[in-house]
Amino acid sequence: MPDLIYSRKPNNEALSFFDISKQAPAAFADRPIEGVSDRYGHFTTLDAIQQLGSNGWVPVQAAQTAARTKSAAQHTRHLIAFARQADLYRPEGRPE
Repeated sequence: MPDLIYSRKPNNEALSFFDISKQAPAAFADRPIEGVSDRYGHFTTLDAIQQLGSNGWVPVQAAQTAARTKSAAQHTRHLIAFARQADLYRPEGRPE
């Protein structure tokens, strides 16, 4: 992903929704970009964060590519990395 906006807390804590919205605002898009097919099923990143959270996974990293235009900022490529809540402070590292 070129031109990444990158965030990971140095103390290994989970990112809050506020942290994610600052670094990857496209993660909170509530509808698809205009022009997609009617057959496209939109599943929001927020839905994915909540589903994973209900199974013990929390966001630990957020990244987004730089948008070419202001209107495209809510629909640009983004990445959210997750780790299990129970593994956040393992001294030997954690799977993500």
